[in-house]
Amino acid sequence: MKAPIKMSQNAIYVLATFFIFGAPTCQSYPGELIYSCAVKDKEWEGEYTPWSGNTKHAHAHLTFDDGPVLGETDIVLDVLKEYDTKATFFLRTDRMNKDTRYLVDRMINEGHTIGSHTSTHRNLQYGNQTILDEEIVDAHEFFKDYLGFQPKIFRPPYGGIDHRSHMLLEELGYTIIMWSAGCVDWWFTSEDKDLETSIAAMRYGLAEAGGIVCMHDDAESPNNGERLRKFLDDTWNFWQYVDFNTCIDRTDVDEGKVFKTYNEYQQAVADEAASMVATAKPSKKAFKETKSSKAK
Repeated sequence: MKAPIKMSQNAIYVLATFFIFGAPTCQSYPGELIYSCAVKDKEWEGEYTPWSGNTKHAHAHLTFDDGPVLGETDIVLDVLKEYDTKATFFLRTDRMNKDTRYLVDRMINEGHTIGSHTSTHRNLQYGNQTILDEEIVDAHEFFKDYLGFQPKIFRPPYGGIDHRSHMLLEELGYTIIMWSAGCVDWWFTSEDKDLETSIAAMRYGLAEAGGIVCMHDDAESPNNGERLRKFLDDTWNFWQYVDFNTCIDRTDVDEGKVFKTYNEYQQAVADEAASMVATAKPSKKAFKETKSSKAK
């Protein structure tokens, strides 16, 4: 297990100052990049994810980017309520105003998690310091004025992040939440692709026991949310959709491990399998002693 990240005195000050307000809905691990849910050592009742075996909880978590959007986020929230599923909404502050305030209030009141998705959705990899301040810091301060507290999690637009933006986010106390599945729903919607093809593409990456699915409000809302409904219907028996806190829980996981990449997860599975083989295979000395005992 990797050593815990050491925070600077400034980061500790920021955490103590900013996050005492309001009621943020998740714990912060400043500077960490997370791609997946934690893998649980518990029996999973029902059908099993073939890649994870029958002793792992196949936890997954839904996330939605680019809201709040009038007439679209409403539908997403309605579907989630219908399926009794909690999600995380990564919000753009340029879309948060008095007209969309009721949507943000619904997210909070219905038990969803809120994260920052910058001010105007510019790619942080190609931005100078002015852009980073406008997209990250301005959004950070806006949330305080709008909600009374700042979120503890952040998703960079396009998944674009570099050393400068990463360091700034760490100083502000953010955990960076990426994804292991999805994030292509907008393309299938804009290209008017059939549901079966788009659902198959969205499921890709959920082979790992803990998946974080990236979706978009405007891509999941058409036709009264039929794409989101079908995605949930088709995957319901294989993955258990959980809230964000359960997704990244650190108290009941394999050595406190959250797999940051799918390759890391695969390596852990391979190491576990090799360990089981080594444990089950008797040593030559034990074999000789057993053979000698039988001869007597």
